[in-house]
Amino acid sequence: MKFFTKQLLLAFILIGVNLASAQKGEESLENQYHFPQDDHYLNIKIGGDYVQPMGNTFTGDNLKSSGGFNLELSFNLFETPVLLGARFSSSSHDVIDQSLVGNYDETFNSFIGGFAGYQFFSRQKLRLTPSIGIGHVTYRQSINSNSFRDSGTTFWLNGEVSYNFVKWFALYGNVTLQNDYLKMDVPAELEDYFKSGHFVRFGLGVKFVL
Repeated sequence: MKFFTKQLLLAFILIGVNLASAQKGEESLENQYHFPQDDHYLNIKIGGDYVQPMGNTFTGDNLKSSGGFNLELSFNLFETPVLLGARFSSSSHDVIDQSLVGNYDETFNSFIGGFAGYQFFSRQKLRLTPSIGIGHVTYRQSINSNSFRDSGTTFWLNGEVSYNFVKWFALYGNVTLQNDYLKMDVPAELEDYFKSGHFVRFGLGVKFVL
């Protein structure tokens, strides 16, 4: 009987130790899992872009590639991986053939708008964030000290990979497909060529989580 009691007591001790270890392991995993999710405050991203015009329109045929700037503010929707935010991007492009676009030699492209995205966490500190956005785009040109602009609507698709070194700081790289649709008066046969513009933006920058 004493032997059975000792065995039973030993079994309870072993079960208790196992349960404690399992609970500790779950807490550890929970902390690791919540580290990349703890972004439901304010995300600020600042970076530079390499912007390549593309497509069979005036952008792809007649604008040179250049550097650009990108600024984003976003936040997580409640406790979910869904992101909502706003973005401003800009770039300045030299004109290849002035006679095709109106004798100006440079155009300044910028857009501002809102976006929605979703964070995927493939590892503890590594994040993949696709997003889609819509906003207002402007092309600004100057001829003999006189400036004029064309504007319209832009849609963009963005894919981003970021790495968090600590909770509040990360590096990111992204690729954005920017599609612009302009409101301008041109002959009907030239609308497809001049009323749309397309760019691919390769970005690199830093992200701060506040």
